[in-house]
Amino acid sequence: MKWSPLAVAAIGLVAGITLESIVHLPTAWLLVIFITALIGAALVESFYGEPYRAPIVILLFIIAGAFLLGAGQSRSLSGTRAKTHTSPIYKTIATQAARALPADRARLLLAIVFGDQAGIAPLVKNDFLRAGLLHLFAASGFNVTLAAGFLMLLARAARLPKLLAASLALASVGFYFYLVGPTPSVLRATVMSALLYSALFFGRRLDATASTATAVLVLLAIDPASLFDIGWQLSFAGLLGILALAPRISEYIKPEAGRLAAPLVVTAGAQIAVAPFLVYYFGQVSTVALIANPIVTTAVAYVTGVGFLGCISGLAWPAAGRLILASLDWPLRFINGSAGFFASLPASTLQIEPSGANTVALLALLAIAAVIAIKHRQQFGLPALIIVLLSLQAVGLWMDLAAGVQRPALTANFLDVGEGDATLVKSRNGAVILVDGGRDYAVLDRELRRRGVRHIDLLILSHAHADHVGSLDELMDKYPVALVVEPGYRQATQSYRDFKLAITRHHVPLNLGRAGREYRVGDVRIDILWPTSSLMAGTESDINNNSVVAKLSYKNFSLLLPGDIQEEAISELLKRRVDLKAQVLKVSHQGSSNGTTADLLRRIRPRYAVISVGPNSYGHPHRPTLDKLRQFVPRVLRTDRNGDVTVSSDGQGISLATEKSLLPKERHQ
Repeated sequence: MKWSPLAVAAIGLVAGITLESIVHLPTAWLLVIFITALIGAALVESFYGEPYRAPIVILLFIIAGAFLLGAGQSRSLSGTRAKTHTSPIYKTIATQAARALPADRARLLLAIVFGDQAGIAPLVKNDFLRAGLLHLFAASGFNVTLAAGFLMLLARAARLPKLLAASLALASVGFYFYLVGPTPSVLRATVMSALLYSALFFGRRLDATASTATAVLVLLAIDPASLFDIGWQLSFAGLLGILALAPRISEYIKPEAGRLAAPLVVTAGAQIAVAPFLVYYFGQVSTVALIANPIVTTAVAYVTGVGFLGCISGLAWPAAGRLILASLDWPLRFINGSAGFFASLPASTLQIEPSGANTVALLALLAIAAVIAIKHRQQFGLPALIIVLLSLQAVGLWMDLAAGVQRPALTANFLDVGEGDATLVKSRNGAVILVDGGRDYAVLDRELRRRGVRHIDLLILSHAHADHVGSLDELMDKYPVALVVEPGYRQATQSYRDFKLAITRHHVPLNLGRAGREYRVGDVRIDILWPTSSLMAGTESDINNNSVVAKLSYKNFSLLLPGDIQEEAISELLKRRVDLKAQVLKVSHQGSSNGTTADLLRRIRPRYAVISVGPNSYGHPHRPTLDKLRQFVPRVLRTDRNGDVTVSSDGQGISLATEKSLLPKERHQ
């Protein structure tokens, strides 16, 4: 089966889009013209071999393209998630699942079968992440294939005609697409399934690599910008790893161990292919994914296939659907328990700095391993494979221990998110605290990924202005959050409504920040100093004056985060005689003239003050505030000039570093 024209066309299209994005030259799209000239010949040569069928193939792709564009509602599919899981049919399915299974297993079922993560608790999601199983919650080609393949097997078992069986399978693909929406992996699987069942219709055999290249062509023709979507890249990388790497890896497995090792080989191919992307974007390498994925694969396949059948049956016959879904209780328990077990293993996930250099280093290691394997051509039996897997885990453990020794006990990152606030606090033992998030989620996400953040233990919203809350609804859509603390002062803005809806959607526990409350995340203590149970009213800005004021402490180190409180709240706070002394102060309200007083600075006596500020029309930071800070604080930093400001401490001394080289790295005792 020849597929080289398709591969050339796909590579050319990827090159054209990449070149256009880098140099912004319209002439780069000459490559696209070259590709369109190849598509017709490539499809005919690769799939059908008979020229007179070319019009049928072209018509098929025109219909498929129109269908996908209509599903996307003429919007770009890259970087966005379609509004999924909101149709009346899906709501009926979710209701049937909730009646058939306990609440946590019903939510897990919907996540595995349809990619609906809304009901998954943050801690459960974090377990799947650390175990390398979080991809199970993404509606993918695996789901589409099982949904269609299950119906295809039933149809063939019932001895239905081939055309009818293929039509039922293709209809199930379309129905699944309708329920889930045009995510990158589902789009890919939809195109490839359409190719597969149309090939069955014509009585031809489909080449997997050729169909993958065709899917690349179709999806990039519909939305060229999707090439830069992380989900798109991971989807195709994983598939190509299975197609290209898994067969090569299997050559190194002894025949007697081949059947038992098959799930491991497939997982290894996919994991090796996606590893560079995971390092580049997230700085994350799972040391247990190779073991965890093969163990749960059979249970996941059963849950996906039977779960989809039960959901469809429940639409026509609710009692039968609930009976089928109820049979999935134990497989779901097994999947959830496996994720928890593997996540609890030492060094189940290694966190490294996401960067191009580390990605290149990983690629070099993989290349060296490939050269050694090709040179020696030694086959492994099952015992040797087990030893290799345990050795990988041991190496991961030692690497994690070494990284832990080098990491500071506590770091506080004042993130450069423009005009707004976002402060990230991490401890060596893995505690992650985020105070505010700025306005732009893309900026916040980039900053978090650079620091290897994959979950949030405590999210504190100081107050509901958009430059503090604007990104937090999307944050909760992408990161597991264990607890949210906010002042509870209602703000009639869309950004605050989205924030509250995200809390409800993801079932995140919510506490009101009130003076006297204390939280502990790992070895970090957080004291809430303001507001009191009686919120302020009638001030110049009630929303600012009711900001959550939090003091973070680790041994002898302390950091004061006052939100955007102003003079009225500052006066009342000073009357309370609470301990405000802190070595580091995050300056209130981007350095506004009414957010910092001399009396407050006398009480805090900070060694460092950080102003989180960006380009703005308000004149922040105001001159009177800067003058007061220079009078009382030895060192003042600004994110608009210094970039990200990082304060590190071992509980005694403080190290200070900035992103921009306006200040040399220094250490004070």
